[in-house]
This record gives sequence, C-alpha cells and structure tokens, in this order.
Amino acid sequence: MDTLGLISYYLNNIAIAIGIISICYVLWIRNKDYGENLTMEENPITITIDNYCGQKITFTASKDARVETLVSIDGAKVVGFDIDVRDDDILIEKEDI
Repeated sequence: MDTLGLISYYLNNIAIAIGIISICYVLWIRNKDYGENLTMEENPITITIDNYCGQKITFTASKDARVETLVSIDGAKVVGFDIDVRDDDILIEKEDI
C-alpha cells in the first residue's frame, strides 16, 4: 500500500472513531437533559428495545458489566449498530405493547 493509501486508511478510521464518540456524546447530552445520572459507578446498565415484535424488552446489567459497542457507517449514515453487554446476571423483562 502506498503512502497516500495508508494516510487515507488511517484518516477513515479516525473519522469513524470521531463519529462514534460524537454519537455517544449526543446520547449522553440527551439523557442529561432528562435529569438522568448515567455514571456507571452508581447505576446499572439498562438497554430498552421498544416495539420489537409488539413488545417492550428491557435488559438490565450491573454497574460492573463489560460493554462494547460497534457502529456501522456507510458514508454519512449510520446503517447499523451492535451493543455487547457481558455480565454474570442480566435481567430481562418483557411486556406486550
């Protein structure tokens, strides 16, 4: 790979990382506006999926859970995301909508 190709490759990776950080920051600001305290030291991790097959599903993990996220970007659009949460005990609650 030539120098220009390497520079383009690294700039692309930097742009993706900045995009992910920006999305996380926006989500943090939105939650902060609602008065929620999202510090991992004090609160469990909660992920809610609304209207999945007519259900609302809530996953709750402890504050010590390991969380990894991956955002798929195509051009300027987010086309998918993965959230991987690992914990000894994750509680799942389902309710029909």
